[in-house]
Amino acid sequence: MTVHPATELTDLLETTLQAQLDTFPEAATRLGLDGGAYASRRSRLDAASADALAAYIERQRGFAQALRGIDTRALDAMQRIDRDAVLWHTDAMLEGARLLPQGAPLDGQPYVVTQLSGAYGSLPDLLCTQHPLDTADDARAFLARLAAFGPTLRDEAARFEADAAAGVLPPAFVLDTTLRQLHRLHDTAPADSPIVLALGQRTQTAQIAGDWAAEAAALVQQGLQPAVQALVTLLQRLRRHATDDAGVWKLPGGEAWYASAIAMQTTTRMSADEIHAVGLAQVAELSARIDTVLRAQGFTAGSVAERLAALSKDERYVYPNDAAGKALLLQELRALVAEMQARLPEMFDPLPRAGLEVRGVPPEIEAGAPRGYYSAGPADGSRPGAFYANLRDTRDWKRWYAPSFAYHEGVPGHHLQIALALETEGISMMRRSLWFAAYGEGWALYAEQLADEMGMYDANPMGRVGYLQSMLFRAARLVVDTGLHARRWTRQQAIDYLVSAVGETVSRASAEVDRYCVMPAQALSYKIGHLRWQQLRAASQARLGSAFDLRRFHGDTLRWGAMPLAMLDPLP
Repeated sequence: MTVHPATELTDLLETTLQAQLDTFPEAATRLGLDGGAYASRRSRLDAASADALAAYIERQRGFAQALRGIDTRALDAMQRIDRDAVLWHTDAMLEGARLLPQGAPLDGQPYVVTQLSGAYGSLPDLLCTQHPLDTADDARAFLARLAAFGPTLRDEAARFEADAAAGVLPPAFVLDTTLRQLHRLHDTAPADSPIVLALGQRTQTAQIAGDWAAEAAALVQQGLQPAVQALVTLLQRLRRHATDDAGVWKLPGGEAWYASAIAMQTTTRMSADEIHAVGLAQVAELSARIDTVLRAQGFTAGSVAERLAALSKDERYVYPNDAAGKALLLQELRALVAEMQARLPEMFDPLPRAGLEVRGVPPEIEAGAPRGYYSAGPADGSRPGAFYANLRDTRDWKRWYAPSFAYHEGVPGHHLQIALALETEGISMMRRSLWFAAYGEGWALYAEQLADEMGMYDANPMGRVGYLQSMLFRAARLVVDTGLHARRWTRQQAIDYLVSAVGETVSRASAEVDRYCVMPAQALSYKIGHLRWQQLRAASQARLGSAFDLRRFHGDTLRWGAMPLAMLDPLP
């Protein structure tokens, strides 16, 4: 019997998704797909061994071939987008894995363990904030995952060592930061571990009888800490062979891999040279706009970057780095989110049902974490999305750019776009589980622009300076990322550029540059994506003329879900 292509696609996507979630059950927990018939996933961690990941890649090759065999002429518009977007993402992942000697990790980064990658950084957050804890079975599943934490670190260590033998080793300065974070995880007394404390507090709140914290502390002491120590020992040994060369050009196949990373992260065919030129032009344009606003506020002495740097030291705009300052930052971010949520109906229809919380970054990963980031809730809306603010040093936050962060990471940025996609009927769960960086980060930057258009800065000119500096920062990233990986800039050159162009402090610029070193091309997705959203809106306005409605434009576009930028126009 002939199977209709639409049924064939639906079955293929569902079967493959479930197989992927069995391989990577942490993603199942984040999506809320680890209950009922899939409850066993809640007790397991992602596959981390080289053999398991090689088998997964081989299955993905077969999946891509099957997607190509589907007759798209018989699919409706949403199904075609599902098929094309998922195939694009699968091909991009396979290409990246092909180009490095040991196969790049599946998150699009070239290194297994860094200050921003590895189970040591991601698992504490999963266990502390996302693993469900409503029943004794959930608590036992938590302990099973904690028991698997050490073996996962050992699998990652084995892959890291094999990569290093093949010439794929992070820069020495990256290893230094990573080791500091690992030492913090290792040196914390088991009873004081955030993981142990979270399990104890959450089971107590849920009235789950048992001394769960004591069991968790024993697992930390007997299993986790020895594995962390083994990883520390390995990194310390390999650190002697690392260099300070910052770009992936130094890796075997690194130049070709970077080109593939650009394609994956921007979902365009732009070259490094083209992106570098766009960045320089955007930096010049945005610097001129900031100059105009600063002059209107009486700030006229020095270059734009020098004036921004001076403002960053102005005590009127600084959050004190103490308990009161940290509480104040969270309070003001929550107020900004609440104010914007009340205004969202002016620009959007529909709105997501899922709530949004503002939280501090877990202390054990503060040192390597970005200033702020968003974590989506599950597809069923049972847990809210979260905007995390890094409270490591609240003096690093400034009151004049806190609003742009709230709008970018929260609403109308990541939360609105991602939650809507998770809740929209018709988009396959497979596509909803994927991340298209240029679409998502481009949207979040466009959301910052929308806040300005909505008048959120009309009574706060310094907030507008913060918004424009946010745009300038993302434009400078185009220059720095391509400088590091395609033009062989040193780390110091990249730091100096961010300081001179954006007014960043040396410490902040250093952390950002280190991020670009281990996440090549990811930083390009923001401004390239933002420019594409602007182009899409302008094209719609030109086509519809007086009939153009911005609220409808947002709703009609977002309802198709995330996809590569090349598929955004024309949409059906």
